[in-house]
Amino acid sequence: MRNRRRGTSVERGVEGEGRTGDGETRNEFSGSGGPVIQGRDFHGAVTINGFVDRPAGTTGDAALVQAADDLASAVQRQWREEAALRRLNDPYPLPVRWRPAEPQLMESWRSLVRLATTGVGRAASASPSGWAPGPEELTGGGGELVKVLASVPTGRLVLLGDPGSGKSMLLVRLVLDLLARRRHGDPVPVLVPLASWDPDREDLDLWLEQRLGIDYPWLGDPGRTGTARARELLDAGAILLVLDGLDEIPDRVRGRAIARINDALGHRPDLGMVLSSRSAPFAAT
Repeated sequence: MRNRRRGTSVERGVEGEGRTGDGETRNEFSGSGGPVIQGRDFHGAVTINGFVDRPAGTTGDAALVQAADDLASAVQRQWREEAALRRLNDPYPLPVRWRPAEPQLMESWRSLVRLATTGVGRAASASPSGWAPGPEELTGGGGELVKVLASVPTGRLVLLGDPGSGKSMLLVRLVLDLLARRRHGDPVPVLVPLASWDPDREDLDLWLEQRLGIDYPWLGDPGRTGTARARELLDAGAILLVLDGLDEIPDRVRGRAIARINDALGHRPDLGMVLSSRSAPFAAT
């Protein structure tokens, strides 16, 4: 059976229709082939949609999934040790609460829903059932930040606060809580301080690729495509970015940093992200 589509041909090995001696017809199939459709006594037009093979670009995804799982284990080990050093659970986690930012510091909720449901290149699997009806529902505290992130239609969140308000501590907790809930193949939350990034010299992707190769050296090795494993994971949407300290980038280039971040998000519509900053520098920028 030959199936033609998009200028290419796909061979499917299907052999044999036999007729028995008693006049009945039986079908025998052998060889390797795709789905076989059999029918009898059709009345009216019959339409069969072609079978779509797995895109060639996904070949070898098992290796990429394994790389993501290995990264998840490394990140979890790293931040568990850091949480112990900072004594985040001793004798109990310090209480932190939050509320929605001022309206002028965020996109309208309607725009976020529109982007999440109709944005070009976004996954069709987005489910509005778990989304908050508006930003007023984001108020919370303690370990609820995981739920808050899941309730934002775009999966992107900016965390603002004054110096010493517990932003970095909250991000560490978020990463560990996300990893505790992570399923095989899910994106890996990776916490990266922004202080060393110069957005005038490097776009976010290049800097992240280099930074991840420093923090997790095996991610600097070439993957199956010849590019670094870190870039492969980024390109595959296998990393959820947790970027800490936008305010630590110098004032003169902070606006450029935000533009670079927006560019990276625009190129990857399904990329999740959490960004922290002190409130005043973010508002000024």
